[in-house]
Amino acid sequence: MIERFAKQPLTYFLAGVKSRNIICGIWCGRFTGWAHLMSAKPGAILMCGRFTLTNPKGLAACESWIAPLEPDLEPLLIPRYNIAPGQRVLILRKNGTARWTGATWGFKLTEGAAPQPHILINARMETVSSRRTFAQSFEHGRCIIPADGFYEWPKEPHKLRRGPRDKMPQWFALAEQQIFGLAGLFRRGSHADDDSAECVVLTRPADDVVGAIHDRMPVIIPREQWQAYLTASKAAATDLLETPTTAKLCSKPVSQRINSVKNDDPACLLDRGEFPPQMLF
Repeated sequence: MIERFAKQPLTYFLAGVKSRNIICGIWCGRFTGWAHLMSAKPGAILMCGRFTLTNPKGLAACESWIAPLEPDLEPLLIPRYNIAPGQRVLILRKNGTARWTGATWGFKLTEGAAPQPHILINARMETVSSRRTFAQSFEHGRCIIPADGFYEWPKEPHKLRRGPRDKMPQWFALAEQQIFGLAGLFRRGSHADDDSAECVVLTRPADDVVGAIHDRMPVIIPREQWQAYLTASKAAATDLLETPTTAKLCSKPVSQRINSVKNDDPACLLDRGEFPPQMLF
């Protein structure tokens, strides 16, 4: 028994997760962040939990018709290959006029005397306007989170082990790797300044491409609809979210190296066979 635990600690850990207050956001055996999901089951696979912005300088093309990128945002404008929950991300939000700012990915929730806050990283578009946690942000705090790709892992637990290429993490991007927007929500944190702002990513049923490995995907907002998503009425924003996505995604398998948030470099996008084994973890 001890030997089996040593070889498969994750399997035994997930089997012991019973409390709804301790649902751990673990994908492929690596920590991504705490999440509180009332309906989640032990060992549930969460999404969307990692994305990329490998060419943030490409956002300069948006400055003429969206908003300028202020110099203090420079730390958020470095190439990112493995953006994870709990980290600071760049967002575009409406506050009188549209402007770029930073936010921490995840809404912090505290239940009673819980010593550690739970973090919600996603919101389902089907219920976002009615759930108390998100309703106010959906009406007054919609945001765009720029990205040029996102990762998904096969939903079935047995596919989380190392194996054939179709069981490996997948990176999804537009055909020419253009920057697109992830539909998001933001809110103020415990302080009334931008440093405490928090955000979540909206998700929808997966299209045919993502659906091959997972039944959910982030909501993608084309650049030409960013302003509409930010400024629309609640009803119009709901209609926009329900419009079938026209984004033409392609995918490629990548190494399980991305499972560790410590890895954030171009090698994250390499296939497992494209670099030496010592670089995998």
